[in-house]
This record gives sequence, structure tokens and C-alpha cells, in this order.
Amino acid sequence: MALETLHVSCCFNGKAIPVGRLAYVNRKVIFEYSNEFLDYNLEIFPFKLPLKNGLFTCDTQASKGLFGVFNDSLPNGWGRLLLDRKLMNLGINPTSMTPLDRLKYVGKRGMGALQYLPEFPEYLNIIKHIG
Repeated sequence: MALETLHVSCCFNGKAIPVGRLAYVNRKVIFEYSNEFLDYNLEIFPFKLPLKNGLFTCDTQASKGLFGVFNDSLPNGWGRLLLDRKLMNLGINPTSMTPLDRLKYVGKRGMGALQYLPEFPEYLNIIKHIG
């Protein structure tokens, strides 16, 4: 079975800079910085994701299983409710969604500079209603 990863980038002045990649393994989120991003010396979450090589495992469920910096990209309570309703209309059970699945729905259209690829294309229609 192939490990599915989600690529995170940071968009500055229309240019996407690779930040790293996320994976969901054994119900835990794992993050790894890209070497290119480490060269920028830009800290995105210094206490939990220090700028260094290696894998970081999110050890809390407080932020829906995500590191806080990525959890902040998710829709708020109202947006989540609307997204869950739309998912149910599409025949998708929202409780079956992993934290990375939800970030795929954010894709390139979240608040802030972080982007998540690949994104689910059907979200492009959903974002018009909740964003």
C-alpha cells in the first residue's frame, strides 16, 4: 500500500514555496520539512516544529490531530458544519475524513499563506458557499 502524502507550500507574492509534507499513519499526523524551506530559516510553528530535518509526529488530539499551524487552515465551526453538510450531500461520511482529507478540501483556498496539494477538485464548488 502506498503512503499518501499531502504537500504543504507557502505562497508569497504569487510564488509557492514548498514547506514540507504531511502524512497520516496509524491515526497520527506526521510532518517533514522540505530542504528548500529549511534554507529560508522561516519558523512556522517554533515550539512543535523546530526548523530541522526529520519527522515530527503530532502527539495531541487537541487540534483535531493536526499541528496547530495546519489546524488553523481548517474552516471554523460554521464553515465545518457547512462543509460536513455538503460532504453528506455528496455521499461522503464526514466522520470518515482524516485530518489530511479535510486539508485537501482547503487546498489553495484557505485563509493565510499555506496551501495543500493535492486538493480535492470538488471543493472548488463547495468553497463558494462556505468561504
